[in-house]
Amino acid sequence: MLPKPVKKADGNDISLFSDKPLTAIYRNRTEIADLLTNYFGSALGKNELCTFFTTGSIDHDELRAIFSERGMDIQPYIQSSQFELINIGPSIFNDPEFLSENMKDILGCKQEHAVANGFSGCRINIDLCDVEGQVFSCINNCRECIESLVCGNDANVMCSCPMDAFSAHEIFEMMDRRESFILKTDDRWVFLKDLLSNKYRKHLRYTPEMMRQIGEERSVYRNSPVVAIMWEDKELHPVKQVSENISIFGYSMDDFSSEKLHYKDIIHPEDRKGYFAGLQECIKNGHKEFNREYRIIGSTGQVHWVNERSMIGHGHNGIKYRDQGIIVDITDKRIAEEALQRSEQKFKMIFDNSNDSILMIDYEGHFLEVNHVAHEQLGYMRSEMLQMRVHDICSSEQSVVLGEMRTRVLSEEHSIFEAEFVRKDGTLLPVEINASVLEYDGNDVILVIARDITERKKAEMMLVEAKYDAEAANRSKSEFVANMSHELRTPLNAVIGFSDVMLEGACGALEERQEKYIRNISTAGNHLLDMINDILDLSKVEAGKMILHPEEFPVRDALDEVIMLLNQLASKKDLELITDVKPCNIQINADKSKIKQILYNLISNAIKFTPERGSIMIKVRSWTDSVVFFVKDSGIGISKVNQGKLFQPFSQIDSASTRRYAGTGLGLVLTKRFVEMHGGEIWVDSEEGAGSTFGFNIQMSGPVSGIEDEGQDDCKITDNNLTSGQDLIGQDAIGDVEIMASDNSTEDAPLILVVDNDVKCSELLTLTLTTAGYRVICAYNGYDALDLARTLRPFAITLGIVLPDMDGWETLEHLKFDAVTCNIPVIMVSVLDEVKRSAELGAIAHLTKPVDKTRLFEILSEYERSLDRRGPTSFPECEMLQ
Repeated sequence: MLPKPVKKADGNDISLFSDKPLTAIYRNRTEIADLLTNYFGSALGKNELCTFFTTGSIDHDELRAIFSERGMDIQPYIQSSQFELINIGPSIFNDPEFLSENMKDILGCKQEHAVANGFSGCRINIDLCDVEGQVFSCINNCRECIESLVCGNDANVMCSCPMDAFSAHEIFEMMDRRESFILKTDDRWVFLKDLLSNKYRKHLRYTPEMMRQIGEERSVYRNSPVVAIMWEDKELHPVKQVSENISIFGYSMDDFSSEKLHYKDIIHPEDRKGYFAGLQECIKNGHKEFNREYRIIGSTGQVHWVNERSMIGHGHNGIKYRDQGIIVDITDKRIAEEALQRSEQKFKMIFDNSNDSILMIDYEGHFLEVNHVAHEQLGYMRSEMLQMRVHDICSSEQSVVLGEMRTRVLSEEHSIFEAEFVRKDGTLLPVEINASVLEYDGNDVILVIARDITERKKAEMMLVEAKYDAEAANRSKSEFVANMSHELRTPLNAVIGFSDVMLEGACGALEERQEKYIRNISTAGNHLLDMINDILDLSKVEAGKMILHPEEFPVRDALDEVIMLLNQLASKKDLELITDVKPCNIQINADKSKIKQILYNLISNAIKFTPERGSIMIKVRSWTDSVVFFVKDSGIGISKVNQGKLFQPFSQIDSASTRRYAGTGLGLVLTKRFVEMHGGEIWVDSEEGAGSTFGFNIQMSGPVSGIEDEGQDDCKITDNNLTSGQDLIGQDAIGDVEIMASDNSTEDAPLILVVDNDVKCSELLTLTLTTAGYRVICAYNGYDALDLARTLRPFAITLGIVLPDMDGWETLEHLKFDAVTCNIPVIMVSVLDEVKRSAELGAIAHLTKPVDKTRLFEILSEYERSLDRRGPTSFPECEMLQ
């Protein structure tokens, strides 16, 4: 089924034959929109499914507007799914085989959809507006699969392509192939084969290769921007002869041959007077050539900038006159020049009106241009600055900085940094410099935008001073609290002591009222002392002065001691305290007194907020490398809003709770700080009226911060130091030190020196290495490590950084400087990632804690293999191992 005939304005019809498939070639969207209105209009009325495929970026709104302008409303058809818009990627047309298969799938699916949904037929247009490359070959590849699909079916497929997608020889070939390509000309859609006029019919006997060559020649000629032209010596300047490529302006040779159109008519009205005045001036002055830029109006009204170069000849009367010349379309050049001019004007406006200093500097540092802000801020005249260099406004120190930044800008073409300029009066101007490379007057220059940051620097200084003042105030506060707490303890101890003495009857029997008052004094004094102790502890934590004293102890023992202290308090409210510790022999390395205080605070809180005859469950579980504690009560619970206040100093849920349950609001704060000092976390899970569960975890291996460095008097490790794997480790005494080894190791097994002030870390490395068959000796400070390394010359050394006398870096330097120990490979072990520094100082590797055992053994094995390859005599004295 074909589109209805497209009617001309005069009513003549041009019938389009029912060739399938049809390919429409259009110059612009308007042409194809008119055709598609007819193509789809008749189909929609016949209940055919219409689909518009496009490789462009058109949407439904644009499509509706296109058809609406031509009197056709497609919105109802879109809503009823009779009309579809489908955008397809242009990349599908790059591969012929892929295109053929996908085209069959796409069109086949549309046809099946039409049949399945009761449509009488299917009408499809494929618009190839954005396909890059060989559109002509794409259409050829599509034809066979389209023809096989629509043959004998109620389906019609039309392709549409922009004309500029084809070369001239492809147009000629389409004309010669006698196929259904249509093109709009003289307001009519006609077949290309009918456009093959008698003038070119003689070429039909030529071979396709000859036709292609002719097409290419015509294409080159027609696309040339140079138009050759001859004028007649007459008043209106009629064109005597013009080259065929005058068509680039929309005209043909025939337009001028009838003299209905003169060259004067196509010159822009604003340029005509100047054009002819210039021509007459040129002739009058005896010039042989006329050269001018001006505008001409194309046939469609489009303005073209041209450059004319014409020769001055002699007219029929012997008078000199313009004879012939060439016209070059320079529209793109003028557009580029105007854009550049606008850009320069915009840059100049920004340059002159910027609030920042703007300076243009050549690669030698000379100022090429400065704006008024720059010379005003620096106190110079503009003329003065244009005689200066960058180094004239910098101190010697800043000159070095700017020199480094200049090198960086030239390599990266952009950089932002801070510097200081020196004003003419010698004062400093702090600036933030944004420097980049750009082209100026044909040369690469450095554009510097310098922003005055004086106020920002003042603000930063004020912030630093405020921070310092705040830190100083905080230190003073902590010292004051600590001192005041100590000062308050002395009288409180007296008050509490004498009260207790009197209550014990040492001063004689007390009356009932006297005993009541003194007991109140004692209770209040003890409460005040507890509060002062909490404040002192909190001050120590905040000041970083709280020291942990870790030791290894069973969790069960610490919990039992706390329960014993709190049993009487729980009994008064008839509360049941339930403990559940699994496994029952859990060992932990921590500050026992702090763990007991954490448990005491949480359990006593649970007792305080649990009604009579309630219950409290204390549960302890081991989890990987940590121990997890839970304290669950059946008390009043805590709302979600108030849970956020629990760990804030001097904060309680509400005033009613304060009056009823008392307390300072510091217990949970201290509890949280103590848990964090041990490297753990604390959390709460509670619901108002349904009880609360407080939980926290503690690392089994010991606290990660706040540990007092006690050092070691010697490097001897005994069986008592080892907490696990004791059955694997034996002792081989050498002098005053002991070498640790597993039972199955030999006397010639490689000896590793482990250096770390953390006993547990040393113990873990010892166990790891001895299990792998190595022998191990431990040192806990740098001096012992150096002595052992010189005496025993171990196979390798693992070296920690935090040591009590000299740190690991200094120890490493001594090892590498000593001719006896410099060849011993050193592996640095630290919680920090200092790989680069380790390598610079001569270590063969750097491992972070916890140590990756696999990587440790790989490093040792690599070193062992390197010894096998080099041999024992290949190491010169003091050679650094890489």
